[in-house]
Amino acid sequence: MSDGQSMIRAPIIAAGFALLLLFIACGDEEPTRPPTPRCATPTIEPASGTYTAPIRLTIECATDGATIRYSADGSDPAETSLVYLQPISISADAVIKARAWKEGHIPSEIASASFHFSLCSLAVESPNGGETLTEGEVDTIRWTGTICPGAIRIELLRDGAACDTLAVAAPNVGAFEWTVRGCGGRFDGYAIRLTETLSGAFDESDEPFSIAAPCVVEIVAPAGGETWTEGSLQAILWNAAGDCRDGVVIIDLLRDDLPCRRIAENASGGRFDWTVAGCPDAGAGYRVRVTDLASGASALSPSEFQIAASPCAIGLTSPAGGEFWQEGSERTIAWSASGCGDFMRIDLLLDGAVCETIEA
Repeated sequence: MSDGQSMIRAPIIAAGFALLLLFIACGDEEPTRPPTPRCATPTIEPASGTYTAPIRLTIECATDGATIRYSADGSDPAETSLVYLQPISISADAVIKARAWKEGHIPSEIASASFHFSLCSLAVESPNGGETLTEGEVDTIRWTGTICPGAIRIELLRDGAACDTLAVAAPNVGAFEWTVRGCGGRFDGYAIRLTETLSGAFDESDEPFSIAAPCVVEIVAPAGGETWTEGSLQAILWNAAGDCRDGVVIIDLLRDDLPCRRIAENASGGRFDWTVAGCPDAGAGYRVRVTDLASGASALSPSEFQIAASPCAIGLTSPAGGEFWQEGSERTIAWSASGCGDFMRIDLLLDGAVCETIEA
C-alpha cells in the first residue's frame, strides 16, 4: 500500500510542478508597450550670425501642443525657464537656447543659436544745441557714424516733432549743407534728427537751437538829396532788425558807389554823429553804407547826397579895436581863417567905408 501511495503521489507532485512551470512561463509573456515619444527639437530663425540691425527671433516646434521654453544667457532651458509666446526682439550679443516639453513626451533636444551685433550708431555733432542759425544762410549739419552703410534721412524738428524734411537719402559722408529755414515763423525749439535708412538707427541734437530772421539794416539819414557842409556835425541814422546780434556796425562813405572814406569802425545804437569830411573833391554823388559786423548785412543811403566845401571864415585878431596906432609906424595886421583861399585883400575902413586898400 505504501508503495502504491507513493506511486499515486508522485504524478500529483509532478503535475503540480508542471502547472507551476506553465504559470511562470505564461507570466513572462506580457504585452509589448510602445516607446515614449520625444518632442521635436525646436527651430530658431533667423540662424546664428552677425547682424547690423536689431532682429526678431521666432522659435517653432513640430510637436503639436508642445510648450517651448528658452533662455537668452546661454544656459540650458529648464521647466522653469521663460515660455516662448511671441517673436523675441534682440539687438545685443546673445546665445539663445530652446527646448520643448509636452505631457507624455520626453523633452526635446536643446536647440541653440548665437547672435553677434555690429549696429549702426549715429551722433549729431552740429547743430547740437545752443546755436543761433540765420535764415537764408548756408549751414553745415555734421555727424559721426559707425557701421552705417545706408543713406541718411535728415529732418528738422520743432518742439520734438518733425516740421521739415531736409534730405530723404543724403550720402552718409558726415556732412550736409542746407540753406537755413525755419518752420512757421518760430525762432526757437529746433533740433536735427538723423536716421540711417537701412537700420533705422537715429540721433537728435542734444539741446534745442534757434533760427533767427536775417539781419536787415535800413539807413534813415542821409536819405538822399541833402547837402552837408564839410566840417559840420551831422547825424547818420539807421535801423537794424533780425539777427544783427551785438548791433556793431561799420560806416563807409562812398562816392559814385566806390568807398572813399571809413567814417566809423565800431558804431552802434543806430546813430553816429559825424563831422562831415568828403573825399578829395567835394560835390555830389555821395552815399553812406552801414554794414553789420556780425552778419555782414549792409545798406546804402537810398539816394545820393552832396558834400559842400566849408565857407571861408575869417577872424581878425589885430587890430581888435581900441588900439592907437601912430601914422607912419609899422604895425602887424593878424587874422585867422578856415575854408579860405591862399590870398587875402586887406582894406582900411573909415566909418564903415573903404578909404584905402592896404593889400590887393
